[in-house]
Amino acid sequence: MEVLQRPGGELATRPIHFFWVVDCSGSMYGEKIGIVNNTIQECIPEMRSAADNNPNAQLLIRALQFSSGASWITSSPVPVEDYGWEDMDANGLTELGKAFDLLAAQLSIPPMPERALPPVIVLLSDGQPTDDYKKSMDKLKKLPWFRKAVKIAISIDFTIPDRRGRSQNLRFIPPHRRTCISNPIPLYPYLSRYNLYIFVH
Repeated sequence: MEVLQRPGGELATRPIHFFWVVDCSGSMYGEKIGIVNNTIQECIPEMRSAADNNPNAQLLIRALQFSSGASWITSSPVPVEDYGWEDMDANGLTELGKAFDLLAAQLSIPPMPERALPPVIVLLSDGQPTDDYKKSMDKLKKLPWFRKAVKIAISIDFTIPDRRGRSQNLRFIPPHRRTCISNPIPLYPYLSRYNLYIFVH
């Protein structure tokens, strides 16, 4: 991890922005959204611990939900030590393109600071987008901060018999950072392995 030096020798803290992008559409109703809620709750203490072990990086968290439209759950970045997750409900369509548009607006400079560490984007979804998301995805993929970002996608689909299945909404994620969950098991082990990695840049 790159560290900046202040005059007099004090180490400067660099921000790292972490984005949860959560599918709250009707197909996520019930067990699926429950697993997502529990997983994020369980990840927060591990993320705080990782941040404590990396004092020269300030971990800032935001959450974005999409269903019929998209909106920020947290309107501004929140330091991990102050962050809390409120359980989400699920209903509506799967307008992933709207989520990509909101994410793209935050990955521009500004509001992203030039001296930030590469951001982390975690997408949690169970199926096919219902909107024309490809234009929004193409716009997102052109952004330098998106190209630098650590991108993780978890596809939650209990109907897929093995873990090789891929949803359309995972296409912008490198294959080695895609995981398909085909059984109603906790997702936390799949996410926790990345918590320390996000500080290694």
